[in-house]
Amino acid sequence: MEHSIRLTGEAFLVGVREALSLMREDGRIFAITYAEGSRTGGHQPWVGMGSAKAALESLVRYFAVAVAKRGITVNAISPGWTEDSVLNTLPEEAQQLIRNWHNRGWDTDGSLGNAG
Repeated sequence: MEHSIRLTGEAFLVGVREALSLMREDGRIFAITYAEGSRTGGHQPWVGMGSAKAALESLVRYFAVAVAKRGITVNAISPGWTEDSVLNTLPEEAQQLIRNWHNRGWDTDGSLGNAG
């Protein structure tokens, strides 16, 4: 779990601190997360990553308040599931649930993304 938090939360913290020293007003900072990671606990075998994403999203909120006076926005985005993602390691039943969720209209065209 410590490794996940260092790769996610600590990397964002260090990156934002460095970026802020180079940014002018009205900048944008984004963090990549996944929707259920911190809200619902995500997939139980990934407890380390869920905790890391919760820490990341907390940092996003803190930075958003801290730099708002400079006109800089800080947001976390969740790009969703892509056909070639780590989620393909889930059991087939779980993968099918996600595909069905997308097909019901969660995505504008009902399809999964492709990172390629």
